[in-house]
Amino acid sequence: MAWQGVEIEIQVPCAEGQTHPVRLRFTGWGEFEVAYNPCEELLDPVFARMAACTHYLHEKFPKAFRNNTDLKRRLVEAFGAAGAPAVPALIQALGDSDRAVRRAAAWVLGDLGDPQAVPALIQALVDIDWVVSAAAQQAIQQIETKQSQTKRP
Repeated sequence: MAWQGVEIEIQVPCAEGQTHPVRLRFTGWGEFEVAYNPCEELLDPVFARMAACTHYLHEKFPKAFRNNTDLKRRLVEAFGAAGAPAVPALIQALGDSDRAVRRAAAWVLGDLGDPQAVPALIQALVDIDWVVSAAAQQAIQQIETKQSQTKRP
């Protein structure tokens, strides 16, 4: 089965200062599509394109995502729950501007134990934040341990 991504629900601004939930499907780090927007269901497709929530999602949300540590950490957790198919997105998260997100990505990659992450984790060893470096080191050790356990007869 092909990678479908993970879905996260967020609150978005809409008409008259109101907000409502929208489900986004993330297939990569910062790469998303709208999985469900109630305005698209309530309005004719032409009018839905003009809705404030649709405008927000296409014009303002990408920048808001870059600055929303909580959302990015939720996304790291969701990718971790998705397992091996999400490893490339988690590797991208190691390059995020937020150290808490980089640290969380390293921890999740260590938990997943996928050796594909080792080169990116090695690069993270020299992260400007020592906690991220330590998390990367711990993740590499976890991956090595899991790999040696699977190779035992």
